Amino acid sequence: MEKDCTRITDKLKTEFSYRQIDLHPDVAAYLGKFMAKKSGLVLHTSEGTPYLYGNLADDWLDPRLAKLGLYEVGMG
Repeated sequence: MEKDCTRITDKLKTEFSYRQIDLHPDVAAYLGKFMAKKSGLVLHTSEGTPYLYGNLADDWLDPRLAKLGLYEVGMG
């Protein structure tokens, strides 16, 4: 994605943009099943564009953390 627009590019900005993350095996299995039915982005807006991080945190993650009593400033 390019800054200030929601266009997805077909290359990484730098070689350091590639990430591997550790997932619990249950989470990895769930995501595998979830993505088997989909193509493209794991998380996207209703228009199919990537979420901007701040919007995802403000609109989705922070309210759920607060409801669970787990929200702390800087967590989302």
